[in-house]
Amino acid sequence: KRSNGDVPEQLAARYANPVNEQRFAAAKALAEKHGVSINEVVLAYLLCQLHQTIPIFGGSRVEQVENSVKAAALSLTAEELTQLRAG
Repeated sequence: KRSNGDVPEQLAARYANPVNEQRFAAAKALAEKHGVSINEVVLAYLLCQLHQTIPIFGGSRVEQVENSVKAAALSLTAEELTQLRAG
């Protein structure tokens, strides 16, 4: 983000699109279904990839790091993974 909080137009155009909005909605719905944070769903999704994936995460507070670590315990079904991929 820029200092005024706006996202540069070129960056917004790359990520702010209907497919990503659908993926975010799917992640949000799965988070509510499992009673976890959206961050946990996203990290669990990354951990479920066929190729070895090592998500790098960080946080400015201990609670954020603890929340991220919980993702390792979240099991997503094949159907849920498909929902996240498709959006």
